[in-house]
Amino acid sequence: MQGLHGGAPPAGGATPGRLDRMPPGYRHILPHGPNLAQERHPSDRLARLATRISVERQRENPDIPAGYTYFLQFVTHDCVFTDIPFWAAEAAGEPPGNERLRALNLDTLHGGGPTSCPHAYVPARDRALMRLGCPAATAARDVPRISPESGGPLTDTLLADPRNDDNALLGQMTVLFHIAHNVVVGLEGGLFAPARARLRALYRRLIREDLMPRILAPEILAYYQGGGATLNEAHSEEVPIEASHGVFRVAHAMVRETYNVNEPAPAEGLPLAESLRHSAARYPKLLPMPATWIARWSNFFDGLGRPAQRAMRFAPCYAPPLQTASFFPAVDATGRAGLHYRDMLSAEAGSLWSLEDLIEDMVGHHFGKDDPRSKALNAGPLGTPDARRKAMLDWLLNDGRPGALDSEDAARIAADPPMPFWLMLEGLVAGGGTRLGPLGSIILAETFYPNLNDAQAADEAALAGSPLGAIHDMAGLIQFLAAQPGLQGATPPFI
Repeated sequence: MQGLHGGAPPAGGATPGRLDRMPPGYRHILPHGPNLAQERHPSDRLARLATRISVERQRENPDIPAGYTYFLQFVTHDCVFTDIPFWAAEAAGEPPGNERLRALNLDTLHGGGPTSCPHAYVPARDRALMRLGCPAATAARDVPRISPESGGPLTDTLLADPRNDDNALLGQMTVLFHIAHNVVVGLEGGLFAPARARLRALYRRLIREDLMPRILAPEILAYYQGGGATLNEAHSEEVPIEASHGVFRVAHAMVRETYNVNEPAPAEGLPLAESLRHSAARYPKLLPMPATWIARWSNFFDGLGRPAQRAMRFAPCYAPPLQTASFFPAVDATGRAGLHYRDMLSAEAGSLWSLEDLIEDMVGHHFGKDDPRSKALNAGPLGTPDARRKAMLDWLLNDGRPGALDSEDAARIAADPPMPFWLMLEGLVAGGGTRLGPLGSIILAETFYPNLNDAQAADEAALAGSPLGAIHDMAGLIQFLAAQPGLQGATPPFI
């Protein structure tokens, strides 16, 4: 989830300030981009779209356990790091550049290492080990935080990427990787550099073999896993803006309203709102975190002895706490609060490709008619411009029920939808909400696979002969860590 950033808001009804050039660290998904100055939707229309989104009710995704919501968020933080949201860039007077020099390098965990990011590391043994924090009345399984004043609130997060303390469950995912790093340091004789290299290799394998097969449309997965050609070279220092401000935002739809974190727990689960509050940036006085928010990982991933709770389906729908002013207050004169509105506002400001131009250019100039990606885009219930427009109109008009847009707004959005909205709806219509649709899958694959495929041989060589070599999914990583001293018989249980 996005953090809260500054910047003066655009006036109500005005079109958000659009990029007049691509910021550093970003590129368009195709080698050339659209007209950056082209205006599409004023903010009041986007606010009405957010109202329509707000009346949708979430449904569980039977295919994806809830832990992958936060693994995916962790991975997206490893691709994009900027402290200025696009909707605030015009007022801030500076471009919102992406500071990640290379995606999928585990920089969201390690930063620049102990030398450039010493606060994230234990000040002993050449700072090879990563810090862990102690929640109330349990062992060290929390985000490390400190207070600058003796006895004061824990306002300072000792992570390489402080965004990973955005909510309690993302923090738990980060802690899981801190623990993994420390275990691998032990395997590597206490040395940081080989431990980082080994864990990076495992991390990319987990993305390649466990995360992507759960999220991508099967035909798109088969193409890229099979080494199909990508549009851009490996190790690009730039992330497609259609990924950062399009498909990455679709992950917000996966967030549940309640979570069964560990046992004992209320039958209805713990509220997402409490997860959002347990963050040094939001409510440091609530920290250290209570043990009720320490993850028992069998509640989040399958293969650990019992069925895990599920993520929510891909659809234009957000958990209610993500729509509130308590966590995501209004940023402009429309008065519309919520992460769902911010996602649409940032996409508008980001000058992404328009839907039909992007599909036409992909199929007509880059893929060829026999390419599996072209076939996926041209098939199914969304395989033509008319079918896509009708699906949007049907959803936007909502058969006259609450939240329905008027015919003019609906027609304009259906003609050129904000990218996050379309990719959520595509997932719902094309994949039943259990997977991304074809365009969302292509954009995500084009963001990850140039580096994943290029690094695969080296990653497998790094894992060969290591105890990590037997790990191929998140459940395997968790089982491996659970066998380590200190986690056997832990309270709350690790598994």
